[in-house]
Amino acid sequence: MSFIITPPTNISINTTQSTQAIGQALWQSLNLEIDSLKPTREILNIIIESDNSQTLQLPWELLYHPTYGFLAQHPNFTLSRKIPNLPNSSTPLEKRPLRVLFFSTLPDDIGEEARLSVEKEQEVVLETLLPFRQDGLVEITVPNDGRFKSLKKLIEQEKPDMVFLSGHSSYADGKGYFLFEDKIGLKKHIDEDELNSTFVGSTVECVVLSSCQSAMADDKTLESGLVRTLAFSGIKNVIGMRESIYDEAV
Repeated sequence: MSFIITPPTNISINTTQSTQAIGQALWQSLNLEIDSLKPTREILNIIIESDNSQTLQLPWELLYHPTYGFLAQHPNFTLSRKIPNLPNSSTPLEKRPLRVLFFSTLPDDIGEEARLSVEKEQEVVLETLLPFRQDGLVEITVPNDGRFKSLKKLIEQEKPDMVFLSGHSSYADGKGYFLFEDKIGLKKHIDEDELNSTFVGSTVECVVLSSCQSAMADDKTLESGLVRTLAFSGIKNVIGMRESIYDEAV
């Protein structure tokens, strides 16, 4: 079940307030009745749909309902953004396990302060998927290679349905960048267009960017940043982070 919300395009939110105050202001801006959302036996997918870049950049993850609190944290709801009329590529359904690729990068020259707990993240993903792997419903590949060309090769060979990209990313001058390793293990920045080219013609239908600023985008242009560039290429589900966070928060 889905509940699509199309916000007005002139919302002004004071983001220096507490998270609850921001969420309450976002709810009030929608002019919805309190009982327009009700938990049911099925999970309700709340979709914030807009073709306005500034509206999409608002922190909708904090949307706060007067009765149910933060909707993105409530077990009866999910919350996501959607840009209307995106290209929708899809591979034919097959009766087989879901193929997952967990690809992490950690260049040797990023400095101690920027090092990530990649092993811990791998452990969490593997533990979460374990029951499904035991039932033969999921297959996962975890390579020990952070080179960009290796990602391209694995996507071609393994034909994954879902890709986790774990590492560092950034957003500058209207473009998103993901940090890979070069052939000797040093950092190599790959911009959103080159990263996107890796997924063209692939079987991938979901990309999870576990990296800071991967969901940042321009306030005026829709097709900007890592997440949106991948979405405009036809990947159905793309998940990223708008802000920079400490590794301990993952």
